[in-house]
Amino acid sequence: MNTDGGSRVRAAAASLRQLFAQRPAGLFADVDGTISRLTSRPMDASVTAEARDALRRLAADLEVVAVVTGRAVTRARRIVGVPEIGYVGNHGLEWWHDGQVVTHPGAAAARPTLDAALRAVRASVPDPGLVVEDKGVSVAIHYRLSAQPEKTGGALLAALRPYAESAALRLIEGGLVVNLLPGVAVDKGEAVLRLTDEHGLRSVAFFGDDITDLDAFRALRRLRERGTAHTLSVGVLSAEGPPQIREEADLLLDGVGEVEQVLAALASGPPESA
Repeated sequence: MNTDGGSRVRAAAASLRQLFAQRPAGLFADVDGTISRLTSRPMDASVTAEARDALRRLAADLEVVAVVTGRAVTRARRIVGVPEIGYVGNHGLEWWHDGQVVTHPGAAAARPTLDAALRAVRASVPDPGLVVEDKGVSVAIHYRLSAQPEKTGGALLAALRPYAESAALRLIEGGLVVNLLPGVAVDKGEAVLRLTDEHGLRSVAFFGDDITDLDAFRALRRLRERGTAHTLSVGVLSAEGPPQIREEADLLLDGVGEVEQVLAALASGPPESA
């Protein structure tokens, strides 16, 4: 990227302020790699106090602020730690509503198949570097700690291929992780469309860094092309992120640190010179 970090942050904040002048407005974000730094162990992820404060203040200003994540809703709420915002988890399969988790009706039925897939992985990929993140209605198998991540990733996909080919499960690869989801046609894009419709939003921004966030980017593009809402997709770059993030985002930020700076700038209101 040609611009320096400070210029990039100021330009992104200015574009988002202009977007959010169209009300009602919504800001949505992924968690891991977007507002929380990637960690070797998924259970170690956290959001800084500064980012929490910015999200809290934005929730008081915008009509809706929510995270849309692959994490389970209950885990996402603990990581982010901002009860004032909304939570959509498991790639759109779970929603926090009226103090409880509401799960897509087709998701629970896939649990026996998820268990069978996990048994197949444990039998054929005996790598001590595997970390299984069981999220109830989905499973993420991380291999960031593997001594041979490329070999381990290939073995994982081979073990899981029968479940994907039969459409019993959906497999989504991310940064050194394979996500196993029920064979239900729900993703982050559908979640963003639902949030936009439910809140009657005229402007929407989504921050994301990984392959599953592209569904949200594409949903926002469809909204914009139809004239339904003004939208911006904010791509967060990292060494492990897919190249499509750079290609499909409207704005680019370099890492979680720049996301935190943009959120803080937005939460502080327009600059004094404005």
